[in-house]
Amino acid sequence: MRIGTGRSLVAGMLVGALAFGAASPSVALAKREKLSARIGGKHFKAKRFTIVGGNSSGIVTIAGGKASAGIGAGSAKFLSFSCAANLAGATFPLTVDCAGLYTQTSVRRFAVTSKAWSGGSGLQVTFQSFDGTRVTGTFSGGWPAGDTNSTDPPLNVQGGRFAVDL
Repeated sequence: MRIGTGRSLVAGMLVGALAFGAASPSVALAKREKLSARIGGKHFKAKRFTIVGGNSSGIVTIAGGKASAGIGAGSAKFLSFSCAANLAGATFPLTVDCAGLYTQTSVRRFAVTSKAWSGGSGLQVTFQSFDGTRVTGTFSGGWPAGDTNSTDPPLNVQGGRFAVDL
C-alpha cells in the first residue's frame, strides 16, 4: 500500500515554515551566510547551513562544507581558516596571513579516500567590513598536501569570498 507521504511532507514543511516565519520575522530578513572559492581549480561553495564563524580573543575562525551522495558513492569537502585579527576597532580593509585546512573525503562502494591540505600560514585573508556581528571579505593562497596525500601538489585557493555572522 502506498501512502502519499511526499505531499504530506511538503505540506507539513510549508506549514512549519509559515508558522516559524510568522513567529520570528527577523529570520526571514536575515542575510545569508556565504563561503565560496576556486579550490584546486574547481568551484567550492559551502552549503548555507554548514557555514559557521567565530570571533574570540582576537582569533577569527570561518568554516563550511558541502556533501553529495549517490547510490554507492558520496563525497564531502570542508574548508576552515583561522586568523589572528582583532576586528573591533580595526581599519578596513584589513589583510592578514591565516592558518587553515581543506579536506576531501570520497566513498566509492566500500573504499574511503581522504585527502587533506593544511598549514599554519599561507592563506591571505582580507576583511572588507565588520559591523560588530557580520564580517565580509576575500581570501586566496594555498597549503601543502598533508601526510595522507603527500605526493599531491600544493592546494591553490583563488577568488575566495565570505559573508558570515560571528
